[in-house]
Amino acid sequence: MKLLKLIFLTIITQIVYGQDDSIINTWTNGYEFYTARKYNDSLIVCSGGNLHEGGYRFTLKVMDDNKYIIIGNSPENMYEPSVGEKGDIVKVQTFDKHKVLVVYDSKENIQEALIELNSSLGKLVIKNRINYELAGKYIDKKGKKYIFYPNNLKASGLSNQTNYSFEYEYEFPIKVITFNENQSFFYEQIEDGLIFYKAQKDEYGDWEKSDRLMKLTKIEWINHTNKQDLKGKYPFASTEILIKGILLYFDNNELRIIRNEIFARHGYKFKTVEMRTYFKSQDWYLGIYDNVNDKLTELEKLNIQLINKAENE
Repeated sequence: MKLLKLIFLTIITQIVYGQDDSIINTWTNGYEFYTARKYNDSLIVCSGGNLHEGGYRFTLKVMDDNKYIIIGNSPENMYEPSVGEKGDIVKVQTFDKHKVLVVYDSKENIQEALIELNSSLGKLVIKNRINYELAGKYIDKKGKKYIFYPNNLKASGLSNQTNYSFEYEYEFPIKVITFNENQSFFYEQIEDGLIFYKAQKDEYGDWEKSDRLMKLTKIEWINHTNKQDLKGKYPFASTEILIKGILLYFDNNELRIIRNEIFARHGYKFKTVEMRTYFKSQDWYLGIYDNVNDKLTELEKLNIQLINKAENE
């Protein structure tokens, strides 16, 4: 009888508030994290920060139909929210088994997406640096080959050792990698590859770059996803939620290719000369359909909107 009463009360609570507890979780955009907690029956407070500082916050008012509305960053509604804007709608949705906190404006345009943070934010930042900034096959001007492996702190060609680690400043991993205590490199990501410099600490203990060592040209992207049959340079756009912490590694030219590659994988016949020329040069591409909207997955549709948002910012 007690069990039946508990179930009945739970059902009534969800009917009254139109909610479940799926939002009570820790969420991240790949740069910041937020832990959602119930403040009372009508408010959810999401608080957190980045790897260096805290004090980030936004507050949600519980609506019906499993929706929330951003009212500010505190129950007193005194300050601007750290995510979205006041009046934006927030929904917990699932895309290909990925649970996502999606922020919409009043016109239902997607503003941002946050995913579940299942490990530490630091580990996620490192993973994104490895897979979206470094992973690939490269050559130098003499034709020597280098490889940065996906999903691992492992590289070949730069050192006798293969394992490397990232250096940190203010609790955040920076663009300095160390193979051993005497081999640290500062790198810069450029349009067609990477530039490496010697890395050393200044008198204050901060890392700085010194002599330029080499430019590495990327000749092959390495697919880090578990779906190796997907074609293109950026197959992850069809398998993973493209949060800010991923999109920041690509410039607008790359973002345009990533977005259109989603359509290309479904056989879309491009209308613009630029995209038609680009994809005809890809040996895997076959343009068949004038419209592929009914072939896109819900995850791909979400990513297209997220990329569009990033391109326009």
